[in-house]
Amino acid sequence: MPRILGIDIPANKRIDIALRSLYGIGPATSAKVLENAKIDPATRAHTLSEDELATIARPFKPPRCVPSKLVRTTA
Repeated sequence: MPRILGIDIPANKRIDIALRSLYGIGPATSAKVLENAKIDPATRAHTLSEDELATIARPFKPPRCVPSKLVRTTA
C-alpha cells in the first residue's frame, strides 16, 4: 500500500481518487497537485514509483523551520 506523508492511500484506486483520503484534499487540490507533478490522474496508486510519490507529497510538506525562528514563534 503506497504511503504519502505517513498515511496509507488505497492502492487499487486511481491516484486522483486515492489522494482524497488525505485530510483536506478534495477533487480540485488533487487535480492541481497531479497536474503540477505531471502524473496522469487515471494511474492506479500501486503503480507509482517512490519518486512519483515523493513528487506528489512535496507540496504538502511544511517548510523547514530553523531553530531561531522556532524560538521566536513560541515565545
